[in-house]
Amino acid sequence: MAKKKYKFLNIGTGQNIWQVPRNTQAYLMLDPAVCNLQKIVVHNHTVLHLFCFYQFEQADNISFNLKIYLKNEAKAIITQCYFGGQSVQADCGLVFEGQYSSADLNVLYFADQKQVFDFKFGAEFLAPNNKSKILIKGIVKDEAKVKVDGTISIGESAKASDASLAEHALNLSRRASVRHLPVLKIDTNDVKAVHAASVSKLNDEDVFYLKSRGLPEPLAEKILIASFLKNVYMNQEHLEDYFCKIDEMIEGKLKIENEKSISL
Repeated sequence: MAKKKYKFLNIGTGQNIWQVPRNTQAYLMLDPAVCNLQKIVVHNHTVLHLFCFYQFEQADNISFNLKIYLKNEAKAIITQCYFGGQSVQADCGLVFEGQYSSADLNVLYFADQKQVFDFKFGAEFLAPNNKSKILIKGIVKDEAKVKVDGTISIGESAKASDASLAEHALNLSRRASVRHLPVLKIDTNDVKAVHAASVSKLNDEDVFYLKSRGLPEPLAEKILIASFLKNVYMNQEHLEDYFCKIDEMIEGKLKIENEKSISL
């Protein structure tokens, strides 16, 4: 049966639970400034494309919680971008209740000035034969502070689960701090679960190479930062209309003065 297609549905401001109909391919743009959605249920044979874009003013204090429940043979592709807010607390989790489902959760963040980001991302496997992939990449600079708690939890009944969790950050300033805490909780055998985490600086050799090709150092650093972040969102074809907006936010955060603008 062919899936019905909906292009970037709108969710009402007072709605906190959304049921994605069966046999549907749905596209949802979520703006937490006007929406209080807390639970999404992805029913059987359904595909959900979810894009969350957070660009609040620096003075805002933001708290956001969302759980996504997947039934049988469901699929979710989720991309979240965090740029604004003075203090941001976000908790987003995948819950596999049915079988033969999959979910990709891609998260991009950029914290600068004195921003404080506190993130919790995870996948909980309650049934067998499911797959998840969580990729988190971010930048910290100035005096920003970021904490990322990523958790994969595989229950006793969730055999043949396949889960990956990757958390990577670039720290551009001595006063900035970022902490990644990936955790695996596995209560059964016959599963595949991997995790990785890193906090690094720009590679001096890469910067030197670009400088040897005639690029000023600030511009070389800008290109490397953009390259580090791109795989979080560039492979999402349905987000093509938002690529320029994401690039603009990254470019604005970098605040390179007296340099010619480039396309990220």
